Amino acid sequence: MTMVYYKKPALVLALALLSLIRSTPAIYAQSKPESIRFLVAIGEATTDLSSLGTSRHTCILVMPNGRFHLESRVQHLPSSVAKAKIFDYSLDSQQLQRLRDILDDEKIRQLAAYQSPPMPMAVAWSRGFNANIERGTGIQNVGYWTWRGGTPTASPNSAPESVKKTWQESEIALGPLIDWLHGIESLQLPPSDAAFNSCNVDLNSNAR
Repeated sequence: MTMVYYKKPALVLALALLSLIRSTPAIYAQSKPESIRFLVAIGEATTDLSSLGTSRHTCILVMPNGRFHLESRVQHLPSSVAKAKIFDYSLDSQQLQRLRDILDDEKIRQLAAYQSPPMPMAVAWSRGFNANIERGTGIQNVGYWTWRGGTPTASPNSAPESVKKTWQESEIALGPLIDWLHGIESLQLPPSDAAFNSCNVDLNSNAR
């Protein structure tokens, strides 16, 4: 199913990811969940506010058995229309094992907790990536932002150097996970009739 949404600025695509990021804990959840409710929830957004820019927002929710829900939205400026596609499918055994291997890598396990940039961001191009990983003892929230241009006194350039360093380290460590996501996006999958925004998960609930 292809859905069409009428939006104003392309910035809404990045804000959708940012709202997901800000709604999640910056550290592992304190309470231990009764069971693994999902494997990983990933969001990626690229915002290009140039006159002919293209902004994209993708999210995927992967369950422990390999079932996943994937959403993709694309907006081409100056059009105010953002087109969305939804997919529900299952990873094969190799795809699922590859994902588990990536998530279990110590480079990702040891990443510092994600910190979002101050808003609004005064840049025309930015890219954000965020992953919530179910660890059994809690949820690990990791991610980063990268951008072009801007001024030293405006966000995200004004973010503390320690935060910028964390973003840089996270971008490198999360490279294999980003490549995995792009590989799934490139598959020729049949569209789904599932509800939009089904990538969202209740990170504070112990429900199975």
